[in-house]
Amino acid sequence: MSVNLYIGKWRGSLAVRIPKVIAGQWGISEGSAIKMNARNNQVVMCKQTCSLSEMLAQVTPENRHPDRTPVMHREGTMVVKQYVPDAGDIVWLAFSPQAGREQAGRHLQ
Repeated sequence: MSVNLYIGKWRGSLAVRIPKVIAGQWGISEGSAIKMNARNNQVVMCKQTCSLSEMLAQVTPENRHPDRTPVMHREGTMVVKQYVPDAGDIVWLAFSPQAGREQAGRHLQ
């Protein structure tokens, strides 16, 4: 598909809008990572993909978020501080049937 596009200004940079049809075919949306290379008189954009091991290799003590382990109050209730991950954060979820309202053992089906 060939489309004529125009350069616009976005804050202090120049920008090109990617039409929705092309973004859908390409499988990208707002926040997707792309790689841009200049070759002679052409600019080539490629969808950037990373494996889990590549993403984990970028985790350092400085960019790692603190552990959000539930805290027990003396009344016996669990309280977890609200945490909303930023775009690009890796989130690890651990579901335990022995935590919260669920209990280990037989359950009715």
